[in-house]
Amino acid sequence: MWSFYFIMLEFLHQPLPWANVPHSAKDDLTEDVGSIKAMCLADPQKYLWTNPHTQQDELKNIFCSIQHLAYPDRPNYEYIHQQLVGLLTKERCEAELTHPESVGLPCELLPGKVCVSA
Repeated sequence: MWSFYFIMLEFLHQPLPWANVPHSAKDDLTEDVGSIKAMCLADPQKYLWTNPHTQQDELKNIFCSIQHLAYPDRPNYEYIHQQLVGLLTKERCEAELTHPESVGLPCELLPGKVCVSA
């Protein structure tokens, strides 16, 4: 679930703090990245939600819903889905507000958006 979460952050142009860790010996890199991720998960406000797109309540809600899961636990996929729909709706509305000419356009034609049509 954390990999999925980090991918969502990257899609929203949030740089991940461990992305530019110099590649030294593989063991050192794994340890370095692990400690950086632990630091980020302990204080996501400071390290993971630093741009306007990642200040969304939905992303924070998803974080809270998976934060205490252990490996065998099943995430609440319905809740995560609802949060993602809310986030996508906000992003769509923001695009339409900043580009009024795009109201009603298919997603792939919105300015500044790259979408995959179903």
